[in-house]
Amino acid sequence: MNNFLFQGKCLAQLKTQVRFKSVIGKVAKPRVVNPPLLTKDLKKIVDLAKAQYVVHRTAKGGWLPIYSEYKHGRTQLTTIIRRIEGNTEALVKDIATIIPGERIKVKENTNHVVIKGNYVEVLRDWFTVQGF
Repeated sequence: MNNFLFQGKCLAQLKTQVRFKSVIGKVAKPRVVNPPLLTKDLKKIVDLAKAQYVVHRTAKGGWLPIYSEYKHGRTQLTTIIRRIEGNTEALVKDIATIIPGERIKVKENTNHVVIKGNYVEVLRDWFTVQGF
């Protein structure tokens, strides 16, 4: 009873023909070859190797791990930098050039940098300029 006729063909036959055509009609995608590294990219790689610290981006989205957090009944806003590898004191010293030093603290047990205030956008721009 579910077999309706469309242009003289059964609907079930039409579905199998469409499905069969879509499988055969696929074309192989061309391979994309990555371009060779540019000199600027090589300089960034060398600079990161010489750096005293590295802030790793997130695995899924590739975002910088800089987050804002509300505390004390949403009255105190802090900025947190996570995924730091290397010398955190050197990182704090470099961040102190754009943010007042008395606002910056280091959590030694988690290796996070906590900053009083909302500096998420400023820090993301700064890290991007630095090549992280």
